[in-house]
Amino acid sequence: MRNIENNTVCLNVANLKEFKQKIKNKFCSSELGVFDENIIKIQIKDLNFGVCFLKNKKRNGDFFVIKTDKLLDCGQFEIFSEKKNFYSDLYFLIFYSSEKEKYENFEILLQKISDDIFRKNIEKIKNKKDAI
Repeated sequence: MRNIENNTVCLNVANLKEFKQKIKNKFCSSELGVFDENIIKIQIKDLNFGVCFLKNKKRNGDFFVIKTDKLLDCGQFEIFSEKKNFYSDLYFLIFYSSEKEKYENFEILLQKISDDIFRKNIEKIKNKKDAI
């Protein structure tokens, strides 16, 4: 997966339908790319984000961070038998070439996010310790 700084897109959209249409317009051409409109909804502590997939053999393993200017209602999700509405302004678009690559790339993304969260928590602990 490439460096995140070079792959960030900001979208001014009003709703999920418009979000999906802009993704299709920006990343799908007539001969390349099949956008999977099902968004995986992830919540880790206070971090909510969606993960989208686009099948494109030439860009397998690439990803984009997509930030919307407002929270979008992505429908319901279920946690421990409790249904909640899911809102987010942060999405990751993962490119893949096969179903196997789709899930491998998804696992890589989740590992990078968890490593970053862990690293930031360790820094907070160190800073608190240094302040004492």
